[in-house]
Amino acid sequence: MDRYFLESVNHTTYLGKISNGPNKGKENNFEEGRISLPQFNASVLRRILAQARPHWPLMVGFLLAIALVSLLDGYFTYLSKRIIDEAHCALRSGAAVWRWPDNMPRS
Repeated sequence: MDRYFLESVNHTTYLGKISNGPNKGKENNFEEGRISLPQFNASVLRRILAQARPHWPLMVGFLLAIALVSLLDGYFTYLSKRIIDEAHCALRSGAAVWRWPDNMPRS
């Protein structure tokens, strides 16, 4: 089975075919040729949006879920910062000496 790869150099896309010949596994062992890929423009975007129109509630829900996850991720990062900073300040001031609670049995 032939294997192919795409490579983009200076706004030109190349299609390379990895050969299975006698030099298999060696560097630069591929056949190269130029191909043209369709360009992304306004008409393509209009077609995509037309296809997505019936599914707009799902898309809005998906975008809201992404926003919620991003906000929660930022909030949890902020909480982690506060926990680390407060523990560091308590250790530097000497107030964070942990003592075994009197009502907790020792094993």
